[in-house]
Amino acid sequence: HGACPKLSWNEHRIKVGGPLVPKPTSFTMDQIVAMPPRELPVTLVCAGNRRKEQNMIRQTIGFNWGPSGVSTNVWKGVLLRDLLVKAGVSDKNMRGKHVEFIGVEDLPNKVGPGPFKDDQWGKLVKYGTSIPLGRAMNPAFDVIIAYEANGEVLQPDHGYPVRLIIPGYIGGRMIKWLAEINVIEHETKNHYHYHDNRILPPHITAEESLKGNWWYKPEYIFNELNINSAMSAPDHNETLSIAKNIDKEYAVTGYSY
Repeated sequence: HGACPKLSWNEHRIKVGGPLVPKPTSFTMDQIVAMPPRELPVTLVCAGNRRKEQNMIRQTIGFNWGPSGVSTNVWKGVLLRDLLVKAGVSDKNMRGKHVEFIGVEDLPNKVGPGPFKDDQWGKLVKYGTSIPLGRAMNPAFDVIIAYEANGEVLQPDHGYPVRLIIPGYIGGRMIKWLAEINVIEHETKNHYHYHDNRILPPHITAEESLKGNWWYKPEYIFNELNINSAMSAPDHNETLSIAKNIDKEYAVTGYSY
């Protein structure tokens, strides 16, 4: 969503804080790596994967993705739960509470001061999101703070030195260049949590979406991935001659998630 920042392993810190954290803590990368690791394959998918097909029917907002905005890596990191526990966060009385994630980069404000009178957006804003505290504290969801992919430290474009991985969520919620983790009483008020990755009703145009608070209605947020599949062979507009291939085999290929 912006330029790739130049960060240092030795100097970077993740700050765990917020009004609901009993022991605000700043973690170095070496401290994070020293904690018990979790390693698992996770498929990351852009929320706009296959948006090109939607644009063929009616133009949407965003990049004209084909079916290739998807990849799978083996990610290694520390469970988010473990960091929160070290900062004194409890898994009791979690109803309505959220964990907020903020990256380091400064990005342009798309719409102005926003709807939150007590926390208005400036000209530049951070990229962030939040998830329910109950999901963050449940080890079964495998939410990790990742520092490796496929056995190597993260590439700069992939979030070096550390990023968020939320299995089952869209890629746009997995904050790269992670700097802050906050436990708060409510869903985040971050600009990009609202003005990125929403699925609005089909009758709402891009112009109309800026009226009527459509971007702030909770029923239109896009977090968890839908079931999806795409074919790679036969290719689009590929013609298979039955007469010429009657005695041959053809490998039908594609993906699903």
